[in-house]
Amino acid sequence: MEQENPTKYNIATRVITELVFEFVPKRDFEGKKVLDLGCGLGFYAELLGPNVDYTGVDIDEKSVAFASKLYPHAKFFLSDIKKFETKEKFDYIIMSHVIEHFDGEASVLARYAPKLKKGGKIFIATGSDESILKPTMTCHRSGPEFHNKQYYTTPELVGIVESAGLKVESIRFALLFVPKIMLEIIKMYYEGKYKDYYSQADLLQTTKGNALFSLYRSIFPLTLLLIKMDLVLTRFFKGSEIVIVAGRA
Repeated sequence: MEQENPTKYNIATRVITELVFEFVPKRDFEGKKVLDLGCGLGFYAELLGPNVDYTGVDIDEKSVAFASKLYPHAKFFLSDIKKFETKEKFDYIIMSHVIEHFDGEASVLARYAPKLKKGGKIFIATGSDESILKPTMTCHRSGPEFHNKQYYTTPELVGIVESAGLKVESIRFALLFVPKIMLEIIKMYYEGKYKDYYSQADLLQTTKGNALFSLYRSIFPLTLLLIKMDLVLTRFFKGSEIVIVAGRA
């Protein structure tokens, strides 16, 4: 039996996917070309399904190998996204917790702005500096998951996006209260037990046969309900995640 993708149970990942589908309904991705930069274990390939022309790019060899095997309908490339080359243009580009890994975020965004089709959208998710509960540096101290910067103010992130030749269309916040606290507890437990988090591929070993993970997985439907409730609150209050949707200027 093939191991399932553990990132489907990642709170931050599921929050961001909820927001992506709030901006663009899932059915509208059908038949479209999607580029997922920093795709990790490739959960978006599973979420979007085989009727989407999906391309994932990641710098971690183990993550790309796992995703390629689990999702044969999708295309995966092992590459630093600052060096990845493609002649294709895409309807949607996903950059979920990617820009904080780079010094010179605007140059990374500017590299992909021309890869958007006319009317295409790019989704940029990262940590927000405007929430009461801010993201921690826990588990992101080395390897592909190292964070050059931890969080951004809205004006700062908008400035980066616009300097890359993109036009901000929507801004949304998430992870305000209960799901955020749950996420931080999980991160502290992980650091206490495993010391560091090198890449998403680490989760393949740390969750395999783990009784606590099995328990967490069994109650995850409740977590998804809490996420949806949290997203209602973040229509009025700023959470620790910010997602910007932008198009070509």
